[in-house]
Amino acid sequence: MNVAVFGGFGKRILAPGWIRETAVAIFAGAEIDLAEVPPGDDASLTAIAIFGGIDIFVDPNTQVTMTGFNLFGGRENNLNPGDGPSMTIRAIAVFGGIEIKAASPPRPAAEETPALDTPTDTPALDKKDNGAVPDYDASQTHEIHDRP
Repeated sequence: MNVAVFGGFGKRILAPGWIRETAVAIFAGAEIDLAEVPPGDDASLTAIAIFGGIDIFVDPNTQVTMTGFNLFGGRENNLNPGDGPSMTIRAIAVFGGIEIKAASPPRPAAEETPALDTPTDTPALDKKDNGAVPDYDASQTHEIHDRP
């Protein structure tokens, strides 16, 4: 069971092969990524959001059945039926929301970026060309005299 009160919990909270799990968010937000932790046979996740929200990311091929209850809240399954493993998500939302979304494919590793402190990375600025405010010239100020 994962519980967050006035806080949150991260994406990878379940072990591979999980069968029955519960996630509770009270005045909190949570993200659960089920795409990288495949469930066991006929897995069931109970998600409860009270004055909070839970986003559940699932492999797009998963067959998800959503059941549950909402009171001044919402539940939404944004997946198309897949042909992969089946899973039941019981979503209970009270003044909160629970949304099931397709997980994004993993991103390739980013290439190493050059350091930003090298002088060749930032060209020198020319004050005449960049629209900078001209220097303050005190000789062009006018004195303010008190009225009689």
